Amino acid sequence: MLKINKIESIRICNILFAVKWNPEHDGGEISLRMPPYIEIGCKDMDRDPIYTLGVIQHEVLEAIFTLQGCRYLNLNEERKYLFSFNHQEFEYCVGMLTECIELFLDQEEPQPDGEQL
Repeated sequence: MLKINKIESIRICNILFAVKWNPEHDGGEISLRMPPYIEIGCKDMDRDPIYTLGVIQHEVLEAIFTLQGCRYLNLNEERKYLFSFNHQEFEYCVGMLTECIELFLDQEEPQPDGEQL
């Protein structure tokens, strides 16, 4: 079963973000205001860790796209952002996402002969 580490901070594009875990909801938010943070709603994390992992991926990727200059305000619709990047930029951002997500995953040490406890 997937287990998520409740890490306290994460470095994205050389900026240290605090990670705030909010048991009141299941959404997410990033803020670049000082001090920067990522908020992860963990209300149902024990019941549905895959959903929470999706929220983490969404917020981390949005932070990466923002810091890489790939996320833009949509002046026609408030809070609906536009993203623009080429394939090379996309690959770079996904590589950063992979490295970041690894920090959130509980990596259990395999038991001898591949047995799990």
